[in-house]
Amino acid sequence: PVSPSDVALAEASGAHVLAFNVQVPGSVEADMKQREVAWVAHKVIYHMLDDVGDLLQGLAPKRLVEEVAGRANIVQVFDVKAKRNHAIVAGCRVSEGRMNSAEKFRVWRGEEVVHEGPCSSIRRHRLVVQTVGKDTECGIQLEGFTTFQQGDIIECIQMVEKAAITEEVKGGGLRIV
Repeated sequence: PVSPSDVALAEASGAHVLAFNVQVPGSVEADMKQREVAWVAHKVIYHMLDDVGDLLQGLAPKRLVEEVAGRANIVQVFDVKAKRNHAIVAGCRVSEGRMNSAEKFRVWRGEEVVHEGPCSSIRRHRLVVQTVGKDTECGIQLEGFTTFQQGDIIECIQMVEKAAITEEVKGGGLRIV
């Protein structure tokens, strides 16, 4: 059976108590609740394995995944000459999602990525803005890229933290991916 020393060891190490086909005395169960020690008890091994897989998935490190936050079509390219600066700006219409100047940007020309990098600025009616949404017209200037062409597509890429997932392995068991 699960003993009080099992509970003390689990509490000290921050672990869970796993009990397969053994008794969990009422006093030990009360002790686990008081000490806030998580525990799992099963009589069927497949149920135990499912729970262990879920525990491992929860403990696995999160992974960063790229997601497209928005897309904009370049409608016109502007050669802007200010007093001190000269800039090439892509006049865009956001077709989906939203564009955030703090994120990474990717420029597509047909099926090919021609640039990937940070945004210098997004302007809307001559005002510098952080974000523009769907169906909004704006000017986008990217760091280190000036060869925009009408018809190019600009994507706003954000890094999203995702939980690890498990997959079944041939022959039984789970693998964290």
